[in-house]
Amino acid sequence: MSKNKEFTNNLDLTKEEVKRRYIELSNRYCFPNGATVKATKQLKGMPSYRTIINHFGSFTALKQACGYTRIHMLKGRFTKAELLMLLKKEYLKYNRRPTTKEINSNKELPNQASIKKFLGVRSLADVWIRIEKKL
Repeated sequence: MSKNKEFTNNLDLTKEEVKRRYIELSNRYCFPNGATVKATKQLKGMPSYRTIINHFGSFTALKQACGYTRIHMLKGRFTKAELLMLLKKEYLKYNRRPTTKEINSNKELPNQASIKKFLGVRSLADVWIRIEKKL
């Protein structure tokens, strides 16, 4: 990713153009839940943060307008046991370890990075080993 110099304070962009660029760049750089604020400040071709705020009022509003769902924090939403049970359900659904894409596309589950952080593991392989032992 290169520093965003091209569109600093480019207020002549329409709201639809900002949305189109955000979706395009989120897809190009593999942000399944939409690019982060930090990433958009670094992505070449993305309007400035100020332009986003002027059009949408907040970065979250831009993400929602583009159809991205908000990622909820895990604390309070799941217990570790509940999360492991949901992951086991996914494992049994595919009769194998689900791919990252399959996990991230499941609306019941947080993304794999959040799962690893919440469970305190470096790799989902550690989680799958634990689940496979209990099968």
